Amino acid sequence: MAEQVEVKTVADVWCGVFAWIASRLLLAFMFMLPFVLGCFVAGVALHDPDTCWLLSLGRYIFEHHSLPPTDPFSYSFALQPGKPFVMYQWLSELIFYCFYKLGGLPGLLAFAALLLGQAFLVFPLRLASRFTPVSLASLLTILGVFASCFHYLVRPEILSYILMSVCLILIRKVYSANSSGPVDWKVVCALSLLMLVWANAHSAFVLGLILQLVILCVSWLQSVVQKTEFRGSPKTALFALIGSTFASFLTPYGVGLWAYLPGLFFAKFNHRIVELRPIQLTDLTEFTYYPFIFLILICLWIVLKNLHSVRLGDKAATRWSSIVVFAICVFYGFKARRIIPFSVLMMIAQVSELWVRAPLSDEALKQTKSFAAAFERKFAEIFNPTSLVWPATVAVLSLVGCFFTFGKVVAPTIPQGSKAFVPPTKVIEYLRSNRPPGHVFNDAQYGDMLIWYAPDIPVFIDTRYDMHGEQMAVDYLAMMNATDNWKALLDRYKITWLFVPASAEISKQLQADPAWSVVIKEDEAVVLKRATQ
Repeated sequence: MAEQVEVKTVADVWCGVFAWIASRLLLAFMFMLPFVLGCFVAGVALHDPDTCWLLSLGRYIFEHHSLPPTDPFSYSFALQPGKPFVMYQWLSELIFYCFYKLGGLPGLLAFAALLLGQAFLVFPLRLASRFTPVSLASLLTILGVFASCFHYLVRPEILSYILMSVCLILIRKVYSANSSGPVDWKVVCALSLLMLVWANAHSAFVLGLILQLVILCVSWLQSVVQKTEFRGSPKTALFALIGSTFASFLTPYGVGLWAYLPGLFFAKFNHRIVELRPIQLTDLTEFTYYPFIFLILICLWIVLKNLHSVRLGDKAATRWSSIVVFAICVFYGFKARRIIPFSVLMMIAQVSELWVRAPLSDEALKQTKSFAAAFERKFAEIFNPTSLVWPATVAVLSLVGCFFTFGKVVAPTIPQGSKAFVPPTKVIEYLRSNRPPGHVFNDAQYGDMLIWYAPDIPVFIDTRYDMHGEQMAVDYLAMMNATDNWKALLDRYKITWLFVPASAEISKQLQADPAWSVVIKEDEAVVLKRATQ
């Protein structure tokens, strides 16, 4: 019997050629992305002055081998007796300072690039490619990187990103297990240990607990309503949640950490912090948030595709928990832009589980002649994100990008200047050896820099607004803007000199007041003191 010969049309040949070219272009882009990420981190990750007090607190812990009992850098905190001093991210601060101690700012930035590369290029791609085509998983990952890159800063969040990624991997293990099987104590211990580290590193550990709780409750509800078997191991999920919750109390503050968190998350002053504000229509004039919107649209398409299969009778195709997590991520991503990177990680991991594809055999897949099928087939042949080659490649290229930027573009400084903030470096250098006597009133971001460069000058305020409290923040704004009873506040806090932006209203008012004189003035900042001193 003669063998059948596959006849290819001209269209089939060109489809294969274009699929081959497109797959190689996507592969090249995927391998270029870690290098670009490393360059980007090296160029922008130190823009936030917060890094100054993070490193200063890490230095204090390193040198004293203990946590400070009260704030060591401000004089105003002592004016609020009974107010607790809670270092809710002390472990991150210590880790940052250790890397700074080992390799200076280049070492710190290299560490940040490594974490961000693994958190956003390795783990999401590995999770998504388990259910979706590799090309689609790559697209989700690319959008995720661009959606979250606006918050790639040397802050404790970068540790939370990698911990959230690991948490999602472990949760996937829990809900891939047999429902009637025994408790997987290895996973329970792993999640508990992860939460122990997370609770000491950053307040976003709460997101990990909420994620576990939501998935467990919604999965249980789905099994009850549909009268089906629980998808995953309910015992493992429950014990993991209990163990994780217990581990979150194993911090230097115990219950005190949980008591402090409501004031951190729901402070009235939060609406003044740009990264905690919701995304508004005026923000859409910038490119920053469009990748997040595009990612939402693709995820929504996957969800609708999944719901369509349910309508056709395949109830087992959907996971209610994935849809609920997706909805929550979208809501809070728009409500507080700082949440977007966390939303990206959770959306990619959870929504990818909803991907529905026709059960084709390998032979049938090879015979599928659409461009999408040919492109996926050729891309999957040359790129395997589940192998160890990919994380190693991301690590190496992100480091190369980092050190390329150090050597060829810009040397790292803290904080790096930007349009949003010009560091008053010359003025701070002057103050280190010519400090006026008495209490200073300072700009909050200038306070961050004083804490790092001149820790012997107690500041009035810095950007730790949750620590200083609502009333202190209100008084700060009143004085900075020269409104209400601002002069009475200067007297109440016994302010004898100021270190503020030259454009601040208080600066303009006092430069015209004969009772105050200019000590030093630069384009961006000015120091004034009472003329009677």
